[in-house]
Amino acid sequence: MSTAARLTRVLVSGASRGIGRAIALRLSRDAHVIAIVRKPEDARSLSDASGGHIGSLALDLSDRAARARVVEHAERSFGPIDGLVHAAGLGEHRRLADVDHTQLDRHLELNVIAGFDLAQSLAGSLRQRRAPGSLLFLSSTLADRPAPTTSVYAITKGAVSSMTRALAIELAPERIRVNAIAPGVIDTAMVRAPRLAEGEPMPEGEALRAREDAQIAELAKLHPIGRVGTVDEIADAAAFLLHAELATGTILTIDGGLSLA
Repeated sequence: MSTAARLTRVLVSGASRGIGRAIALRLSRDAHVIAIVRKPEDARSLSDASGGHIGSLALDLSDRAARARVVEHAERSFGPIDGLVHAAGLGEHRRLADVDHTQLDRHLELNVIAGFDLAQSLAGSLRQRRAPGSLLFLSSTLADRPAPTTSVYAITKGAVSSMTRALAIELAPERIRVNAIAPGVIDTAMVRAPRLAEGEPMPEGEALRAREDAQIAELAKLHPIGRVGTVDEIADAAAFLLHAELATGTILTIDGGLSLA
């Protein structure tokens, strides 16, 4: 993408931690970032880490009423937005017999519907301004290669991949590109959370840290390159896809060869 065409303001959801936070910080090098965070202290942390280049909105993305106004509110406070990264997500491991509709609804709401709503709002603003834009979603290799206990998460990420392709076709004539990243196992708090056996108590202190490290080490063995990914590697990919003018409808797999093993 030419310098003149680079994104100027990007809305990033799920920026409180993990991949979303890393993407917000990476994008803030080249654009003004408006981060959707959960708590005011997350906003302060991002602002400090970025040298004041990240503005934030603290809200609960599961609140549909608040979500419906977020793009309008962000543009009123920070100016026209031309990019979106929906990195907010929920992932819980649970056997099929233990899945209930509450869990299913929470995953669908945050992983799929919230991203759809944000895309719909921003596309409407871009259309009104006759401006080009770039939308990016976070899918997962589990969308195509699920594992036991991941059925709910895999369902939602499969929907994200399908949504990416459908919106890419629909919005291409309006110069709005839509892409997704499908990460493999990335070292985040969500991935480190111990996968406990039924009735097993949560370890604490050093025992918890040892359990997390052992879990990451076991997951690393599944990858041909011998390690899991980092949030910064996904953030670099996000920056590329957001600005890659020829890319739309792309689902970029970054998984250390996991999906080939």
